[in-house]
Amino acid sequence: MFSRRFLRIKAMQSVYGHLQDAFESVEKTEKALLDALNNSYQLYVYNLYILTEIVKYVEDEQERLKTNYLEHEDDVLISDKLLNSSIIQYFIEEAQLEAIFKKEKMKEIVDDKGIVDAYHQLKKSEQWKVFISNEDSTEDDAFDVLKFLYYDIVLQHEFLEQHLEEEYISWQDDREFVASCVVKTMKSISKGKSSMLVPFQGNWKEDASFIKELIKGSIYDYEEVDEMIKPYIKNWEIERITMIDRLLIHMAICEFMNIDSVPSRVSLDEYLELAKLYSTPKSKTFINGVLDRVLKDLVKAGKAKA
Repeated sequence: MFSRRFLRIKAMQSVYGHLQDAFESVEKTEKALLDALNNSYQLYVYNLYILTEIVKYVEDEQERLKTNYLEHEDDVLISDKLLNSSIIQYFIEEAQLEAIFKKEKMKEIVDDKGIVDAYHQLKKSEQWKVFISNEDSTEDDAFDVLKFLYYDIVLQHEFLEQHLEEEYISWQDDREFVASCVVKTMKSISKGKSSMLVPFQGNWKEDASFIKELIKGSIYDYEEVDEMIKPYIKNWEIERITMIDRLLIHMAICEFMNIDSVPSRVSLDEYLELAKLYSTPKSKTFINGVLDRVLKDLVKAGKAKA
């Protein structure tokens, strides 16, 4: 399942678009959010594909060695050790991944220049040299090298970053989430866990229910919640609150009143974190003051659980 924070971010973006008249109806807003989540899953899979292709480039190097053509000084660093790791073999052999790779035509859109350059960066690294020289290396060691490849090379690579932005407009927004899913997946495989891919398609009823409730509550109850919070913002006109702050307050109150699966205090803390990410430096204090008082009164009135 997606993390609740990621779902809140996507819901916030969709509701914000709706309030800016980007979507004609709540249903279209909801569909846009579901499409965005599907796009995020594709990004996650594409990052797995990029990693696999970088490691698989060793096959081209091995073919060159067989022909004794264009020998290089660093040929001693050519090794298929990482290619044969359980993590990369899983990415190559997993039928679900292969189907998505083909469906989304990832072979056709991948940045070959970035793949080759990233491979050579890995091959020149100290992490690689230590890994291939260690006869007793484990799957955990392979995971560490792949994590280094992903965080320190792929996510820092100018060509690959530009390519991801061009292919997926949401890359910068989804980058942190996707990266955490990629690393979580590799860690699971290295530990031999049975469920390795981050689940999404066909297995996310709870997430879907959460975001639909959040979107509909935030939009349909917008004027009602505006009236609710006015007593808690003395010396402030409701229209003077920034759109993002106002939206975060609305979404939090919607969770307090309509979503029982998350404790209200947990929801409050999550929206304070979103304020730090998406709003002004002073917003966290302002939003905390409003929501803390609103929540206490809602609990007293039996309209929310602490």
